[in-house]
Amino acid sequence: MPSAPAAGYTGADSFTYRATNAGGTSAPATVTITVGAPPPPTAGAVSASVGYGSSSNPITLNLSGGAATSVAVGTPAAHGTATASGTTITYTPAAGYTGADSFTYRATNAGGTSAPATVTITVGAPPPPTAGAVSASVGYGSSSNPITLNLSGGTATSVAVGTPAPARSAPALPMAAAATRLP
Repeated sequence: MPSAPAAGYTGADSFTYRATNAGGTSAPATVTITVGAPPPPTAGAVSASVGYGSSSNPITLNLSGGAATSVAVGTPAAHGTATASGTTITYTPAAGYTGADSFTYRATNAGGTSAPATVTITVGAPPPPTAGAVSASVGYGSSSNPITLNLSGGTATSVAVGTPAPARSAPALPMAAAATRLP
């Protein structure tokens, strides 16, 4: 007589049965079944790369052994946020951060909880800025004329003046992304 436990069930169960033939029916007998717990999951190390300024990046976990029913973040990330929900983890780097980060996670099912495993994250560098051509007019004999630069793409952290410099002008950069021409 085959028996199959309900999906996800562990523990004891029982049922009764009777046997019948031409001579009559037996007294009931009890069958007791113990459904063992599944093996606990095994969490493995993971390496992942995410983009600069990205958010809610799903991390592909390295799970084996018994099927996990949940995961949890252990040691938190130092330069971002790792969030567990059900059997998934997402990672968001801190604003402006680029470089390496890591956190640990564990996986659980009815059979137990795994040892912690490390997720190593590489947060990519921001895209480089793009400098576009600029045309500006300044008054004769004037000084300290701000020129708005045409920058796009990634954020510029500094601006360097190249050559050729206009005759009788000396570019100066008192602050990032602003140029001043002096006669």
